[in-house]
Amino acid sequence: MATSRKPGYTECIEDFQKYIKAKQVCGSNSSSSEAKFIQFYALQDYFNANQMGKIFKLLSQPNLGNEIRQKNYLRVFSILVFIGKAEYITQFIRYPGLDDRHLPFLSPTHPPHNWPPPIEEFYPAFYSAQWQFCPQKFVRENLWNVCFEEDHILPIVEKIQMRKGRSAVIYKVKVLENYNTLIHLVRKFPSLA
Repeated sequence: MATSRKPGYTECIEDFQKYIKAKQVCGSNSSSSEAKFIQFYALQDYFNANQMGKIFKLLSQPNLGNEIRQKNYLRVFSILVFIGKAEYITQFIRYPGLDDRHLPFLSPTHPPHNWPPPIEEFYPAFYSAQWQFCPQKFVRENLWNVCFEEDHILPIVEKIQMRKGRSAVIYKVKVLENYNTLIHLVRKFPSLA
């Protein structure tokens, strides 16, 4: 994609990367190792109308900020900015199958259907970066008998071992409230706590 980036684009990417680093929260991946992630509200705060306008001006492209928010592409856009490929957002917003609802993309080697062919070379970078923008939401229907990808980040901010047996360890965990839709069950049925 031929894009004329104006001076300041690299600094804009670096500023966003610093912001992400400063706003990251510690969770854990599926193998219980520490993994940092960014909360969605932090992306919303960062990409206000002024910041969107600045980025698109540096890219010499029309400002697509409203379309990105309305069509549910803020995480995708954030990943693209993070890896220095923001100019490719126009390729993504044409395909509903590439929006935030379909993240994370699960294959490390094969891009999802409709991944724009001219940009396949940066799919590995996108795949690696996406996890910090896509922590697992705890939804009752999606957590029964499930195995997560190794890179999937769980927004568990506290973990206390309760019991240990021969074949299992039981932990009491605290899930970041914004990612925990199970909390209403505990409020409704206090005996579950």
